Amino acid sequence: MLPRIFRGGSPFLWVKFVETKTRLSINNWRWDVSLHFCLNLLINHHLQKAKQILIRYREKVFMKNDLKNIHCNLFYVYLEGIYDLFNGKENDSEKVIMIFREVLKYEGYANQLDDTYGFF
Repeated sequence: MLPRIFRGGSPFLWVKFVETKTRLSINNWRWDVSLHFCLNLLINHHLQKAKQILIRYREKVFMKNDLKNIHCNLFYVYLEGIYDLFNGKENDSEKVIMIFREVLKYEGYANQLDDTYGFF
């Protein structure tokens, strides 16, 4: 369960707030938080707000192919896949789960992603 500040429409507002921060040390943290809020929005079927976060991440981070963002980029691909499920499109979410499970050996995290994916 998310803290009260992050419930309802608050995650989207919080994301807009953290996106205003520009310090490099905060950037990775804020994008990771933004993507997790996006997951919360997808779970609650706030697809339009979730898509806005995904578009911002794609434009500002993903397209730069910076190695330091690889963990967030994988999570972004996973979230894009969940969004695509709502639209009946093929997606790469299961490939991301496989990367965490078989390549990186993050079995616990892969199981969490798999459980969330199964929810949709």
